[in-house]
Amino acid sequence: SLGQGTHVVQVRGVDGAGNFGQTAVAQLKTDNTPPTTPVIREKNLRSNEWNFNNAAAFKWSAVADEGSGVKKYVALIDELTEVDLSNSLEYSVNFSDGIHSFKLRAVDALNQSSNWSNQVIAKIDSNGPSAPSVSSPTHPDQNAWSKLNSSSFSWSTPSELSGVYGYYYWIDGEPQFIPEPGV
Repeated sequence: SLGQGTHVVQVRGVDGAGNFGQTAVAQLKTDNTPPTTPVIREKNLRSNEWNFNNAAAFKWSAVADEGSGVKKYVALIDELTEVDLSNSLEYSVNFSDGIHSFKLRAVDALNQSSNWSNQVIAKIDSNGPSAPSVSSPTHPDQNAWSKLNSSSFSWSTPSELSGVYGYYYWIDGEPQFIPEPGV
């Protein structure tokens, strides 16, 4: 059984009179280990947080392969689509709105694959929330005049992929409220 690496085999014949012939030399190369596992960095998006920017730029360093050498990297996007990245050390993609995943593995010249890299989760929401529905119990008919000089109003929470972070509101002028986290 040959271990990992390059092995030299030498063979030479001897005849019945005891004469030695010339030596033949051959190399046997054995690679029975996959490449090391890549580690991905993403420079444009906050991983596993909502982003309005949909342009993802993934990068990784070259991995080691003791033996035949790395032939290519293969990415898996959204656990569905495999992409052959050749020997590239980066990949850019514009994601649609929603939650996406990206991971990759290295493949050596003998098609032995590394473990999957870390998985980067990209949450994309490139559109703002729709307008809320505003109502007022003190002024139920927006087209009718009222003698009340105080008012109350409320609004419905619009449907939004990443959730509504907060609201701005204003009456006859500048915004009176700037959203705070969780408000």
